[in-house]
Amino acid sequence: MNPLELPDGWEQVSLGDIAELVTSGATPKVGNTELYSDETSGIPFFRIQNVGVNHLILSDLKYVTREVHEGDLKRSQLHPNDVLITITGRLGTSAVVPPGISSGNINQHICLVRLRHNVADPYYISFHLNSEETHREIMSKQHGTTRIALSHRTVSSLSISLPPLEVQRRIASILKRTHGLGESRKQANRLTNRIVQSVFLRMFGDPLENPFKFPVTSLGSLAIMSRYGPRFYNQPYSAIGVPILRTTDITEEGELSLENAPKLEVTPKVIEKYRLRVGDVVISRSGSLGRCAVYDLEGVKCIPGAFLLHFRFGENVLAHYIKHFALSRSIQTTIQNMARFVAQPNVNVEELKSLKVPVPPIDLQRKFVETAFRFARLKQTQIESLQEINELFRSLMDKAFKGKLVKQPNA
Repeated sequence: MNPLELPDGWEQVSLGDIAELVTSGATPKVGNTELYSDETSGIPFFRIQNVGVNHLILSDLKYVTREVHEGDLKRSQLHPNDVLITITGRLGTSAVVPPGISSGNINQHICLVRLRHNVADPYYISFHLNSEETHREIMSKQHGTTRIALSHRTVSSLSISLPPLEVQRRIASILKRTHGLGESRKQANRLTNRIVQSVFLRMFGDPLENPFKFPVTSLGSLAIMSRYGPRFYNQPYSAIGVPILRTTDITEEGELSLENAPKLEVTPKVIEKYRLRVGDVVISRSGSLGRCAVYDLEGVKCIPGAFLLHFRFGENVLAHYIKHFALSRSIQTTIQNMARFVAQPNVNVEELKSLKVPVPPIDLQRKFVETAFRFARLKQTQIESLQEINELFRSLMDKAFKGKLVKQPNA
């Protein structure tokens, strides 16, 4: 940003002018057999997947022993109010170490930024680093070919629009509240998914235990069609054509979206042979094993990718019952245990077809699906609300670092 565009009292500075880049972390020595500890006695060890946009992700957090913390990782010890920024992978994702985390370490894919006292608010800086303008700057300065990365010099040179500390805190407070609304809405969505799974378990019990003694048959016996998605060797994606559904287009909760799906130009004969029909079920056989969804996009032609298994079922079982059967915790564990590891874990269609499925009366299945649909409608309302919150947040972020979000002192 041109400094002349900033309000009175604002400065255009580099991150290195207001902070010390303490370290980019380290990985403990693999040979150390006492490397990791449990949560009760260990020190948090943050990796790139633990740094979310404006918040730390504490799930899948590892812990190291105090000896490793004081030894191999002594240089990467973090303090409350330090700012963390990812320097590989998801470049420039930033979050603040909250007061509740009194000690911890980071690996070499994260840069630790320690702000000078009473110069900058850590939450203001974190929001600034996550802004679209800073991300454009980051992308213009990245280096590397096989793995893009940010150097300490690049992080230090990032441009910061810096108002007086009081204004920084007011801006950060507004952005934290709005961001918090979005996170609360996401949590509500996750809870809705858990409720549906709870209803499934209450009505049918754990599929492996089958406590209600429903008749059991194999997944393959229930299917009237099952096959791998087709491979299209050496055929480039195009801007037009038929969407190819991939594992990455299916969420862990069993929702699918073609928004980012690539497209291929294929013949009408190929489309007719392989296209998904409404009510078909797809299950991932490679990579993120066991992801499962029901195809419900009426009037949209789409072909499943080669890493998906494509099922169509008869009249005695409902597709959405199969989906929630497959997504239940015990069946997900069973699918994971089927995996063979080559370059990445995978299972084949015969293994999945061998899964034993309790088959409740069709009226009971319909009752469950009706309940699931009611929650799906609720979730759609929640998603629309989240989209509105995200749009508001983007608008506030755009104004915040141009001096247009809050009135200046004595203005």
